[in-house]
Amino acid sequence: MRSVPDLAPGCFGSALTFDSSDDICRSCPFSEKCEPVHQESLAALRKHFGIVPRKRREIIRSNVADRNQEFQDRIGAFVRNIAAGGYNVIENLRTGRNPFGPEKFKFLGIACHLLLHREHVSEEMISACCVYKLECPKVAGDSYARMSIHILSQLGAIEVFEGETRTIKIRR
Repeated sequence: MRSVPDLAPGCFGSALTFDSSDDICRSCPFSEKCEPVHQESLAALRKHFGIVPRKRREIIRSNVADRNQEFQDRIGAFVRNIAAGGYNVIENLRTGRNPFGPEKFKFLGIACHLLLHREHVSEEMISACCVYKLECPKVAGDSYARMSIHILSQLGAIEVFEGETRTIKIRR
């Protein structure tokens, strides 16, 4: 281990507190000397407890583009299935009926139920209702909400309002 410089803060070289991306660490005059001591301390702790660090995942722009394309493909598949299934989404919503029953496309049924009973519906509201009704984790509810908005928008059934929170309403 290296020695601690005079007047260095108590966190100097800590295996747990140093973070080169943190504003406090970056502005510290001891940052340059702290980082190698931090690395040594961290390596010693890992060796002592038998911890093998995971390799950092690199997010490459092409992966993000691939994921966006995959999302769009899923939305397209839903839209094609709905159109082929004769759900008449626009007509049903305009006449006050939920086009989706409890058996298929449950998350869309939840979104449509909300649309039929409220003037404007937020993405967060759809997510919360999906979490409650489908008994799924919040991350899944968020995904269902995003998919609902994209699918209903591509079908031409809703208007989307972007702002602090994204809201939707039935297109009349």
